[in-house]
Amino acid sequence: LGGVAAMCLVTAPFSVVLAWLRRTSGSLFAPAVAHATFNALVAPLCLALAASNTLVAAPMGLAMAVPMWALAGYLVATGALDPGRPRRTPGRSAREAVAATI
Repeated sequence: LGGVAAMCLVTAPFSVVLAWLRRTSGSLFAPAVAHATFNALVAPLCLALAASNTLVAAPMGLAMAVPMWALAGYLVATGALDPGRPRRTPGRSAREAVAATI
C-alpha cells in the first residue's frame, strides 16, 4: 500500500501540471511529451531504488511529491488554470490573447 499511496501523492499534483501545459500550449502534444518524459525518467529510477523506502525515496516518494505539490499549488494559487484567464495560443503573443478577450 505504501507504493500506491506514494504514487497518488505524486500523480495528483502532476495532473494539475499537465492541465496547465494543455491550457497554455493549446495542444495535447505538450502534456503528452511531459508525461512521456516523466515516465522515461522515473522508470529507471524506480528500478534503481526498488529496495529503498518507497514513501521517502525519489521518484515516487516525498522527494518528488513535495516539489510537485508546491508547483501545483503555485499554479492554482496564481490562477493559471482559471477558465476566465486568457490563454496563449501558438502563434499569438500574450497581448493578442488579451485583446481577443476584450
